[in-house]
Amino acid sequence: MDSSPSRPPLLISRLPLPLLLTPPLVITLTTFLLHLFLSFLRDINIPLLYSQCHARSRLHFLSRIPVLGAPSCFLVSFWLETLDSFRGRVIMATLLGFVVGLVTVTTLESKRVANQRDGLVKRPGLWVWAPFVVLGGVSVTGWGVPGLLRRGKEGETWTTTLHLSSSRLNLVAVYALPILLSVVAHGYLLYNLVTRRDDSHEVTRSTLKFILIDLGGLLTAVLYWVLVEAGWMAAAVFVVATLLAGPGAGVSLAWGWREIGGEWKTPGRTGTRAVAVGSTVGTPTEEGGNAIDEETPLLR
Repeated sequence: MDSSPSRPPLLISRLPLPLLLTPPLVITLTTFLLHLFLSFLRDINIPLLYSQCHARSRLHFLSRIPVLGAPSCFLVSFWLETLDSFRGRVIMATLLGFVVGLVTVTTLESKRVANQRDGLVKRPGLWVWAPFVVLGGVSVTGWGVPGLLRRGKEGETWTTTLHLSSSRLNLVAVYALPILLSVVAHGYLLYNLVTRRDDSHEVTRSTLKFILIDLGGLLTAVLYWVLVEAGWMAAAVFVVATLLAGPGAGVSLAWGWREIGGEWKTPGRTGTRAVAVGSTVGTPTEEGGNAIDEETPLLR
């Protein structure tokens, strides 16, 4: 009799889909309301940026373009103002590290065989990260995380057997860059917070407030996603790693923990197979080869 420990049931397999999707929608709505009250109604600097672009008094080469001139000018002006201080640059570096970690994780998920049936999960660059440049975190909290949860719910019977941990070298190679970027950015952020005063001027403080609200929503949504799909230990890894090394390292290490956790045997299964997508190892086919199925790990 197999004495290997069974993996505790995850929330994604225990809760109905409507209940699973409620927290991301609440996070999105809360983030929107915080933006509305703190960044627009109680602070006029961001609306003034758009007003100046609409009046063609900023970035003339952009603002004078018909139709798209004012929005393009506003978007560029927003990022320029955000980067107009050292404090702003280190905060943006931290956000960039987080985004790189999320892009890495969502790209890996998009390459899994079973996820090829879902357009949003299969093409996160098109449906999540391209809109992120313009819309910010709402593209992740509003439909990115819900899409991943929906796909995870549909595939709850096989997700625990999909993992990278059949090759620890591949696991390290995949997550090394986002972790390194996150550690460096987080180190600079902590150094700046401890040793330097805030050198941001008024408009930069306003844009940074907007960014930090977005970052808070992103962190909350990703923590929820990790908790639901990977369990409380992975969520704890995310929190601790985020505090020590930044959110990019947090999401990378948490998802790496999930991959390692995939080695736990689930009830009714005798083990997991360690083959690479695109290989011919697996279930025999009529031609004598071996098929790739939904239980095939991503890397070997």
